[in-house]
Amino acid sequence: MFIIRRIIVGMLAVVLTLAPMVTASAAGNSTYGPMTAPNRVGQPAWYTSSQWNGMRPAQYGTTDWWITGAPADATPDLKRRSEIKVGASQAAATLSAPGKKTQWKGWLKPVLGPAKNDGRSWHSLVQLHGPDKDGGWRYAQVALRVENGYWRLWGDDGSNVKAWSIPLMPYVDGYATYAMVTYRAGPVQSLACVSLDPAGVEVGKQTWCHDAEAWDSQWVVWHSGLYRGSGSSTLQPTYEQRVYIKEPVVTIY
Repeated sequence: MFIIRRIIVGMLAVVLTLAPMVTASAAGNSTYGPMTAPNRVGQPAWYTSSQWNGMRPAQYGTTDWWITGAPADATPDLKRRSEIKVGASQAAATLSAPGKKTQWKGWLKPVLGPAKNDGRSWHSLVQLHGPDKDGGWRYAQVALRVENGYWRLWGDDGSNVKAWSIPLMPYVDGYATYAMVTYRAGPVQSLACVSLDPAGVEVGKQTWCHDAEAWDSQWVVWHSGLYRGSGSSTLQPTYEQRVYIKEPVVTIY
């Protein structure tokens, strides 16, 4: 009996060790990970986050695509989150000082429905975010969004109220686009750039840049997936929205 009990305890310990770490807050936010790639070689680690009844991000079958999104909900919250953070580790995906560049790149295939054309609804597909030096969380330093029928490069101007937003190219729902978002952090002024390439090759690639606020962060980390919201409770889509992500890569250089 003693031997059997030790075997059972050992099996439970193995299961708990292999299970993803899950933490939850009163706001309903759940974080899964961080986790290493199965072979621990050649693939980045990842951890994911969902909030306000957002979908827990998952890999799509045996493909390289991830699924993030917001399930159908008759009374959705004003904000909904379903995101993946990618890097060689959580620390490697985090920029903790000015003077360097960091870049997120990968395939994005959003399926947003009619809300894509709503000027008061926004959909952040990639964002760089973290607490400022005082510990407060303001708006993202830079984000790639879909709003009012356009891809947009968006960012905080440091006021915690106002933000800049520039339209890029018309958005087509359900179409895969390769994106690269680059942020160069500076103590006086930063720079944010985005390149969009529906073909996934150099031909047809377009790049836009905009000055961003000076570095005032403890650290920032890349999020990708769906983080959506609206300025009106009557504009919240009750149908499902999804964002598919493929081959996300984070670099700091």
